[in-house]
Amino acid sequence: VSPAQTTAYTVTVTSPICSNTSTINVTVNPLPLVDIQPANPSICPEDDVQLTASGAASYSWSPTTGLSDPSIANPIADPNQTTTYIVTGTSAQGCVQNDTTTVTIFPAAVVDITPAQHSMCLNDTVVLNASGGANYVWSPVNFAGQNTGQAFSVAPITSTTYKVIGTDANGCVDSAFAPVEIWANPVVDFSV
Repeated sequence: VSPAQTTAYTVTVTSPICSNTSTINVTVNPLPLVDIQPANPSICPEDDVQLTASGAASYSWSPTTGLSDPSIANPIADPNQTTTYIVTGTSAQGCVQNDTTTVTIFPAAVVDITPAQHSMCLNDTVVLNASGGANYVWSPVNFAGQNTGQAFSVAPITSTTYKVIGTDANGCVDSAFAPVEIWANPVVDFSV
């Protein structure tokens, strides 16, 4: 038999002289309601995400690639490419149910500065332009005390390497560097 719910079965055996009746209860245990959170997360390269399964007594994850521990309810997932994970949850009664989640890897942010390097005289100004992100933070600050923006105007008094940290629309981060060399002013002399 394969009942959908707990059922009592009765059988009666009769012979020409006597009869007997017997009853057996078949208990149907419910399937575990296995659920994974977060559902289908997206992360930046080099990031990770904690997956949490619930609804069962024990868990087994596959594939195991990129998981901190494939036999616990809440492993850390650190895949190097978009990966679909399946968790198999087993109830205390031995009933099994699955759930899936896909961890999507965003493309890496690639931040650049133009010009990549620059040489100039003291008191000159150059505009450094960042690309590859949606927001930028520069260091050190420029002569006006600012440290944000795609275009960054600088006039250092000594040779300085500027760094920009760019964050793209997905929240992924990259950085770039641009050295600015200051030439020494010429020493002018004359005689009469």
